[in-house]
Amino acid sequence: MPNVLIVAEQAQGHLRKATLHALAAGRELARRTGGKVHVALLGKGVGALAEELAAYGADVHVADAAVLEHPLAEVYGPVVAELAKATGASFVGASATTFGKDLLPRVASRLGAGMATEVLGF
Repeated sequence: MPNVLIVAEQAQGHLRKATLHALAAGRELARRTGGKVHVALLGKGVGALAEELAAYGADVHVADAAVLEHPLAEVYGPVVAELAKATGASFVGASATTFGKDLLPRVASRLGAGMATEVLGF
């Protein structure tokens, strides 16, 4: 089954609204492909947000470390790529934010995969 991994964005302990849009798209993609939705939540001290994300019906994978305190694509990319492999994700998505547009090409490169940006429908 082709699973879907969505990268959550958070700032100062709050989920960015765009993350919920990305998660909704991920759920729709998983529904259409028969896969499962997973969410990657990276940062420092993000445990409470994991519970909030789980309420949206996805398996949440948390990487909580001091090095992940600041969302830098160079640091997050390898973690997300490894998580994609571990979850069997055929699709990796994120919000169409500046960060998402910086992160996803790095993840695609590490996975040897193609990439589409600003997808508005399936």
